[in-house]
Amino acid sequence: MKQDLAADVRRYKRQIKANLLCATKLSKQFLADFYDAVDIYVEESGVTRIEEIRDHFGSPEQIARSFLAETDVGVIRRRMRLKQGLICLLIAALLLWTAFVVTATIISDSGRGGYGVTYRITGTPTDP
Repeated sequence: MKQDLAADVRRYKRQIKANLLCATKLSKQFLADFYDAVDIYVEESGVTRIEEIRDHFGSPEQIARSFLAETDVGVIRRRMRLKQGLICLLIAALLLWTAFVVTATIISDSGRGGYGVTYRITGTPTDP
């Protein structure tokens, strides 16, 4: 495979992955199988341009649409809920940590309760 075509194929694969929007085991398996199919097609058919690959398999958007049409919506929803839950948990932990730091700072400042005393020694030091 020529370097130009190899770079175009890598770009094509990245575009497909970017259009899938969900990272599930099912989508990873689909991508692995699809990447293999593209590589086999390129080797066996003697393709020289990326347009030939796009004509044979379709655009990245079409491939993503067909994958999502065949995928169970429940799997995608569960995955989205899991991500949302993890984000909410992370935000709650960050807020608790912030509240702890602010409270600890206030308590440590209030424990001093007065003026600080500074000693200043004047004169010359004496040698024993």
